[in-house]
Amino acid sequence: MSAQAPAQRLGFGGSVLGGDLPLEHQRALVEAAFDSGFRYFDVAPSYGNGNAERVLGEVLQSVRAEVSIATKVGIRHPVHAGQVSLARRVLRPLKAMAPGLWQRAARSVRRAAAARARFAPAEVSATIEESLRRLSTDRIDVLLLHEARPEDVGPELLELLRAVQREGRVGSFGLGTSVEASLALLHAHPGCFDTVQVDHYWGALTPWPTPVPGQVVTHRCIRNGLELVRHRALLREVREHRVGAELARVLQDAEAAPHLLLRAATLMPATSRTLVSSTQVRRLREFVRAAADSSLDREAIAFNECLSRVAAPGLTYPNMLDRT
Repeated sequence: MSAQAPAQRLGFGGSVLGGDLPLEHQRALVEAAFDSGFRYFDVAPSYGNGNAERVLGEVLQSVRAEVSIATKVGIRHPVHAGQVSLARRVLRPLKAMAPGLWQRAARSVRRAAAARARFAPAEVSATIEESLRRLSTDRIDVLLLHEARPEDVGPELLELLRAVQREGRVGSFGLGTSVEASLALLHAHPGCFDTVQVDHYWGALTPWPTPVPGQVVTHRCIRNGLELVRHRALLREVREHRVGAELARVLQDAEAAPHLLLRAATLMPATSRTLVSSTQVRRLREFVRAAADSSLDREAIAFNECLSRVAAPGLTYPNMLDRT
């Protein structure tokens, strides 16, 4: 793999790895992300029926010193991952013939295989060791508590996390849960978490405690943004903005709107990094170009201004824009 200038504000979301994608296609995605400039890779034991960590570790092993890898604890590697993969292959013909039925069947398979988030220190310790082995590495750069709730985090868990950090097996640890749970955990354990990973927009605009955690990582900026741009309050604010005509034109363009939303995400000062993912190599390269496209800055800044003016206090989804 050849290296280009890194996409500093982007990260590769590994949830697309595994599942139905052929193994060579999964490898090609990770290679293309690295070659396009991605240097931050996010994954979890549960992604891709339990295969995502293994694919990521295999591809990045030769460039391990050049990348940061984030993985998670709390939701374990799927039980009977092999049977889950077999079930998905058996059900795959439904995908084209009956996509709605396929989605319901796939959700049932995932629910049957996945365990509820568990944070007993012994389980967390075992999960860390399993992830290190699957990732073919001796260090996890960022370890996130996956879907943790305030009651899940106690002194014993925090001491374990500090211990693995002192041993060098984990670089830093943080939270990969909802905005509300993250705020509660940051308040309950000040100074303990270096990273917060949340959904974009309500996460990017949340008034995080001072000082802001080491980094706020967001994801789904395009998916969430395309939903938000249909909201009446936001559309009204866009029409009244001094560059509203130009902004509205870009937002109505099916090809340009995702690029605008991604550029806007990279310009939000509270966001350290934005995760993106795709099953298409072409799209990953487009993401890098869009994130660096300063020609979109006027409209991207205007979009962020409009959104910040209409976002409701608390920024909880789905009623983020309820104030009109």
